[in-house]
Amino acid sequence: MVLEVRFFGGAVVVFHEDKLVGGLASPLVHRLRACIEDGTVYRAKVVSKNSALVRLQVAAASSFPL
Repeated sequence: MVLEVRFFGGAVVVFHEDKLVGGLASPLVHRLRACIEDGTVYRAKVVSKNSALVRLQVAAASSFPL
């Protein structure tokens, strides 16, 4: 499953099939936001899930597949 990472509503969030599925929490999210605003497109994939906590691997779309 490939997810889209976008800056939306003031936050860096994740979409699946054009539906908002969650937000990213990381100390580096401000850098990701700046790159998205500069035009870099990001994709993500799920690497682990523990209850409601889902860990993603995020990379520039040009680097996919991860």
